[in-house]
Amino acid sequence: MQVSFCRRIVEPGTLGDDWDLVLDLLQPAAKPIAVIRLAPETFAEVAALCRQLEAEARDRGPGFRSLQRLRLMELLLLLSRCRGRTGAQAAARPGPSTMEEVVRFIREHSGEDLSLVQLAARFRLNASYLSRAFARHTGIHLVEYVNRVRIEKGCMLLKRSGMSILEIALWVGYNNISYFNRCFRRITGMSPREYRARRER
Repeated sequence: MQVSFCRRIVEPGTLGDDWDLVLDLLQPAAKPIAVIRLAPETFAEVAALCRQLEAEARDRGPGFRSLQRLRLMELLLLLSRCRGRTGAQAAARPGPSTMEEVVRFIREHSGEDLSLVQLAARFRLNASYLSRAFARHTGIHLVEYVNRVRIEKGCMLLKRSGMSILEIALWVGYNNISYFNRCFRRITGMSPREYRARRER
């Protein structure tokens, strides 16, 4: 169910101390302010209020605008309470198991796009929060971890396959061979060619 409100339906100035809350809920936005998951009993209550609003709008009996304002206030306050609970639940931080899932995903999909933004979207986390939580969990930054996993796989392919260095770079997730070479040298202390030559001796 999607409910949209327009500012002129409710006159906040007549609501006493509660008008800040109403203005907050009625802020115009290009996208929804919040997505609220409703428990079944709350959903039934919201649906009943919406049905009453529709019936009063159709009937347009005496004083129907005042009744609609009261119903809208009831609906807004009900949704506001639900939004507060949802916000508190969202504030609960994902535990170590979530970070373990991120680590496992990186190791299993090292050749794919593993940018911070993509990973945050996949695990439904805020990108800056994911970055901080991952660093706390692993002791290194996410981008550095991704590079290490990729270089580790690159080392294995250099030892065990006849693939060219460009093919290996592409296989492990680098679209730029120069960047692959720089990361490889920084992490291993030698170039991919030197690494392969030493292993072939």
